[in-house]
Amino acid sequence: MQGYQFAHMETWSRQGGAVQNGRQETVRRNGQRSWSAQQIIDEAERVPDACEHVPYTGRKPLVLEGTCRSFDELRKAHEAASTVKLSFPYRDKKTGKTSTRRRQLRADTHSLYTSVISLPVTAEEALADPEKMRECMSVFRMAKTFEQSRIEAAGGEFAMAVIHYDEHHLHMHLYGLDRVRGSVNALHPGRAALDDFRKRHGARCKRGTDLFQQSKRAYCDAMREWQGDLHREVFSKVGLLRYGPKRERLTRSDYMRAMQAAEERARTAVDLEDSRNHRKALSGIAALLDEREADIDAREGDLDAREAQLTDLTASLDERSEKLREAAEKTALEAKETAAATAGLTAREGALNVREAQAADREAKVQCREEKVDERDKLSMKRATELDASLATVEAMTAGLAVYDETSTSPGMRSTAAARNDSAWPDIMARMKAAPAAAWATAGRISRSLSEARAKAAADGLADARASARKELRDAFEAVRKASDAFGAVHQFALQIIDRLTGKDDRATARQNLEELTKKAVKETVAVHARVPRAGLGDEAIE
Repeated sequence: MQGYQFAHMETWSRQGGAVQNGRQETVRRNGQRSWSAQQIIDEAERVPDACEHVPYTGRKPLVLEGTCRSFDELRKAHEAASTVKLSFPYRDKKTGKTSTRRRQLRADTHSLYTSVISLPVTAEEALADPEKMRECMSVFRMAKTFEQSRIEAAGGEFAMAVIHYDEHHLHMHLYGLDRVRGSVNALHPGRAALDDFRKRHGARCKRGTDLFQQSKRAYCDAMREWQGDLHREVFSKVGLLRYGPKRERLTRSDYMRAMQAAEERARTAVDLEDSRNHRKALSGIAALLDEREADIDAREGDLDAREAQLTDLTASLDERSEKLREAAEKTALEAKETAAATAGLTAREGALNVREAQAADREAKVQCREEKVDERDKLSMKRATELDASLATVEAMTAGLAVYDETSTSPGMRSTAAARNDSAWPDIMARMKAAPAAAWATAGRISRSLSEARAKAAADGLADARASARKELRDAFEAVRKASDAFGAVHQFALQIIDRLTGKDDRATARQNLEELTKKAVKETVAVHARVPRAGLGDEAIE
């Protein structure tokens, strides 16, 4: 954007023009029309007969909200500010006593603050070029932020801002109030400096004195400072000059070069700011990555500890399974002996009552064994389900679709970003829900070991024995699949892994580990589905 800045401020009263000799003036001493605050608001809203200097175009003004969201709210807020009651000291002439009285703010007190920001861009140009309109709106937002901060710092209230599109140049009006003091002189930098100077020097600042002229210079200095601050915080960032060519006494060529240089400086400043923000963002990302790496290391240590606990638990479960199997065999033997005793007792008519009691006892035992069988069947189904869920967990963690998170208040599996783009993730997640918490840590160990073996094997670059390894693992997992349908997922999973194994030593190590896991799983499956014949139970499963 090329050109120079334009900014102006003014204050208005509820009454409008001052009353001189019983007649209200319609023109100010500076030659401008003596508008009232209500007329200023009507002109900003484009009320008919209130803006005769503006041709009708049908373009409605755009309101930027502050404490007021509409012109009606602005009118109500100004009415409250302009009629506020103030306290003042009062001395009774007869008694000499002093007291405090309250009275309404004078009607000629300036109670509405306004400022206007105009850009060297016509409304037609801005409406025809969306990029230029975005640039203009950016300048208006910066100016609004600057004025709002300044007004609030002075103890005032930023009411609203209005952008007009129906005049030649695109411009924005800003409005401020002070509902506590009523007067907005404190919001006007020049009048605030003038009042402060005359308050400090008192009656010596009479018209015609040197102090009176110094007070006017204080007013001008404060206004120049406001213009300078506005240029530094707003207009310089878009390439606008502080002064026009007449003030600087520049030729047209020099002025054009100055405008181009200012615009280039503004663009360079924007580029530098973007570069700083980019470097800051990169530094933040690096710190975040370091933090995540440390967190992963800590979680790996926790997983190793849980893996050791799971190993101890597995050994304990194996011991308990062996004891249960022996108890089942003993129960079957007892059932056979009871059946033989029952057949002998039926030959003795005198011991019928005893035989009936024994029969009832046997029936109770049979029912107890049936319940135990049902419980063991449920346990077998649960183990098969947990095995399938554990295999699904291994698949998900090996494929990088899930990780085991223990850092939160509720430890559990967490999906990764890759899972959201994987179509098989919903099925794998449904299977993983049945896996126990201990199996998740084991799955993490298995998937990590297979991933490491696969990565190391891929690095060796040897592909001479892929077919032989695939056949060996297929034969091994075919035996497991025949033992239980739950091992089908393991077999398919192992085949996918062996496709990427190329190193001979690593392949042999992986095959040995998989064979041990397969033998152990087959042993547990055979133990679960073992059937022991016993009298009165047919082929119903005991273990």
